[in-house]
Amino acid sequence: MKYFICIFFMSFLNGYSVEEYHFFDDKKEYRRFSTIENSDPHIVKSYESGTTWKLWYIMIGTRSEGMHGELFDVNKKSVIGKNDGEIIVVEGSRYAWKGLFENRKNLFDQSGWIPENAKKYYPSQKLLDSIIK
Repeated sequence: MKYFICIFFMSFLNGYSVEEYHFFDDKKEYRRFSTIENSDPHIVKSYESGTTWKLWYIMIGTRSEGMHGELFDVNKKSVIGKNDGEIIVVEGSRYAWKGLFENRKNLFDQSGWIPENAKKYYPSQKLLDSIIK
């Protein structure tokens, strides 16, 4: 009987903690993964060819700041890379594929199409300082 009560009690505690935590619940997903859905990009760069590059800062201004970049072709269709490290050159600007947004392991990871020389854009404070001056 003692074992039954112990097992019942432990299953109650385990169930309670799982119910309260909801680590991957959609409403609380932003705590670890953040989101860019329905948010305007922080930087938009349009090219004469019709290609557009957009950059979002994730958790901007924090130690966990990350970046996500997207390229859109002439037809406004998102361009997805095939392999990590793949390079696309758009009118002299080189972008490297860093993987899908959903596959990031850390908030501060880079994903999508990021300029090969990302130092100009990362961290965001450098860019903001250059605009303010």
